[in-house]
Amino acid sequence: MAPSSLGAGDGGRGRREGSLPPCPADPPVYECLVCRRFGSESLDALQRHLGARRWLAEAAWRESAGEAYHCRICRYRTGLRANFQLHLRTEKHAHNYQLAAHLASGGIPLPPGALHPGNPLHVRCNLCRFQTTSRQQLDLHVAGSWHQ
Repeated sequence: MAPSSLGAGDGGRGRREGSLPPCPADPPVYECLVCRRFGSESLDALQRHLGARRWLAEAAWRESAGEAYHCRICRYRTGLRANFQLHLRTEKHAHNYQLAAHLASGGIPLPPGALHPGNPLHVRCNLCRFQTTSRQQLDLHVAGSWHQ
């Protein structure tokens, strides 16, 4: 290889200019692993993101045909409209609905009946690679001496 083809400042290692892959941007300190579209240097911003109210189009999760009512998020079915309306007011449905909407905001398709009350929230601290399913655990991690 002719010396004129070496990149300036390559230390004589023989690399051509532009042959090195670009350095990726530093990842944010805190990252939402639910939607995988949010990251921040601020814990408060992550907490606001996690607590934000989200909405889904009714057709994406609710189905009714004649006397049958079906919640695709929770896999709940009933023949009585009153029971379906009661289901929509339960904490289980509210939790599953918000999780489904959060997933959808990240472009993640929702498989029918994939959610149940135990499906956790996931967040990560990229400084320490700490992952948790709880906002409270993340707060404790940040306040602890092991978070650098």
